[in-house]
Amino acid sequence: LPNRVGIVPWEPVGFGFVAIEDESVGLVAPLAAARADLSAFVLSGASERDAQALAALASSGAQIVAQDPDACFDAAGPRAIANAGLPVADPAGLAARARKRWIEE
Repeated sequence: LPNRVGIVPWEPVGFGFVAIEDESVGLVAPLAAARADLSAFVLSGASERDAQALAALASSGAQIVAQDPDACFDAAGPRAIANAGLPVADPAGLAARARKRWIEE
């Protein structure tokens, strides 16, 4: 997401996007309630700022996958996810993982 855009719980759909003033809050904290029901894909151009928080969510059952850093124009976020020990995949692999998690399970 762009700077100054955050995620907040929003019933009944789950989450919504809002303008934020304090970027130190990060994007991940509001997602913690979803845990195992969460899939997050870190794509080219994403910031590395939330990699450790995403890794913590992955340890709680969330599906966290990054675009292969070698296939990125800006690999900072995906590389941080890979360095945290989480999986990476090419774009077709990302789609396959989402399909397996949400359609085939």
